[in-house]
Amino acid sequence: MLTFRCRLFPHHTILLALLVTTAIGCGGGGGGGGSSFVGGALVNIDASPRETDPGKRVQVTVRINEAHPDGVYLKIRFPDGFAYAVQTAHFKRNETDRAIDPAFNAVASKEGSVYLVFNLPRSNFGEDNEGEVVFELNSESGVQSGKIEVDADVNDPTITDQAEFSVDDPEFDVQDDVEIKVRR
Repeated sequence: MLTFRCRLFPHHTILLALLVTTAIGCGGGGGGGGSSFVGGALVNIDASPRETDPGKRVQVTVRINEAHPDGVYLKIRFPDGFAYAVQTAHFKRNETDRAIDPAFNAVASKEGSVYLVFNLPRSNFGEDNEGEVVFELNSESGVQSGKIEVDADVNDPTITDQAEFSVDDPEFDVQDDVEIKVRR
C-alpha cells in the first residue's frame, strides 16, 4: 500500500487559498433571468445625432428594462445650452406609442444643468417589463459639448412628485450617459 504525505509550507498555503478564492469567485454574473438588480430600472441612453449645429434638434432615447413594481422615477440631466422641445416626449412599448409630459423641466442654476423628470407607472411596461422614453432637445446656445445623463429611481407612491424631486437636491446618480457636441 502506498501512502502519500504532503507538507505545505506557508507560501503554499497562501497560494492554495488564492486558488480556491479565485475558483469560487468565477462563474457568477451574466446570463439569463434571475437578476439581482435592485433599483428603479435598468436604463440605457442614446442621442441622435451626437454632433449637431446650433438651433437643431437632438433626439434622445432612454431604454428601460426591469421596472420596479412601484414604477420608475426617471431623471434626465443635460447641459443648460439645450432645452426640452415641448410636447415631443413619448413612451414606446412594442407597437404602442403615446405622448407623455415630464413632471419636471427645471434648470439647476448653481450647476448649469437642466433636469427632466418622468413619473412612469409600472403598468406602462407591460408583461415584458420594458419600454422607451423618446424626446427631443433643442441645441440653443452656450454649450460646445456635454453629457446627457440618466438616473432611474423607484417611484414612491406615498409622496407627491413635488416632494419627491428637488432641483436644489436632485439626488442624481448617473446610471448611463451619452456625449453630445454642438459644432461652432
